[in-house]
Amino acid sequence: MRKAVLLFSLVLSCALSKAQDVTYSLPYSSFTLEVTAVQTVHFAGPYSQFAREMLNLNVPAMDVKDTYVKEIKIVPKVEADPYSPRYSCPAMSPVMMEMSAQGLISFSDKSGSAQWRFVPEVSADFSASGITGPTKQEKHITYRTVKTDTAEVRYPVENVVTVTKTLEDKAAAAAEMILKAREERFNIAIGNTDASYSGESMAAALGELTKVEEEYLKLFTGYSVTREFTAYFEVMPSATARTNRYTAFYLSEDGSLTREARGKSRPYELEFTPVSVPDVRSDASQQDARKKSDKTYTIHYRIPAICRLRILEDGNPIMETRVPVYQLGRESEMPVNQ
Repeated sequence: MRKAVLLFSLVLSCALSKAQDVTYSLPYSSFTLEVTAVQTVHFAGPYSQFAREMLNLNVPAMDVKDTYVKEIKIVPKVEADPYSPRYSCPAMSPVMMEMSAQGLISFSDKSGSAQWRFVPEVSADFSASGITGPTKQEKHITYRTVKTDTAEVRYPVENVVTVTKTLEDKAAAAAEMILKAREERFNIAIGNTDASYSGESMAAALGELTKVEEEYLKLFTGYSVTREFTAYFEVMPSATARTNRYTAFYLSEDGSLTREARGKSRPYELEFTPVSVPDVRSDASQQDARKKSDKTYTIHYRIPAICRLRILEDGNPIMETRVPVYQLGRESEMPVNQ
């Protein structure tokens, strides 16, 4: 029983102070949150402001970003308490050797592809939609005066000038292509064309017209992109804190997950409520056995508090579970015979 308590209650720092001594720390609980969010970004079309007027469509005129938290994973971890004293014990003790085997932490190089911690933001791209040119031809009429023997004669002169299209001109050209594609598709479907379509040829013609319509229509309706991204946050409960509620992260107004609040943000909190802190009891027979031993060493250990852990979204609980938290528990010590 004593070995089981020691194995599960102690965390060694694997620093040897002497050849026969091992240095250890009391265990400390931390919690890593793996937060997966889903973000949908709607990019408004460049001609969205003309959608109602030209195509009788009611579409968003501005970019819209919507983000929600899909999943929260809580990963409890145990580490050496950086705030507790360091203790030492003879390494030759059989119990300490067992604890060393359980408590040592090793590091090794890991091979494999790297994973990006920060996902790049998506941006709008309408370059593949539409084939209308950036310029148009305009006819201008000017009048030229010519003197004759009897009078002055004015006659019109037509000039063709190339000008850059305005945004409204481009939208009108795109709307015309959409309506024309719809009209052509309707004529082919009812057979109101000079060419004869049937079977695969009709399906191919209708498919191409539909593709043209969709490409130009996207300039008015815009399009949406949905992606998932993951962020990591760490919460370290403190035994001396005034409250056991900690803000883990914020879902900000711009759709990002941040440690600090940005403008109008929605907080996600972790609340720890200890429900069980076991008492430390000693066995009389073990005490008697220790009195007979000439060499007795003291092992310090920590019994974790079983806590009710709740995750709160903007003050409303969304998940509850039970977790052990070492630093909120009880510390004690145990004599060990070598």
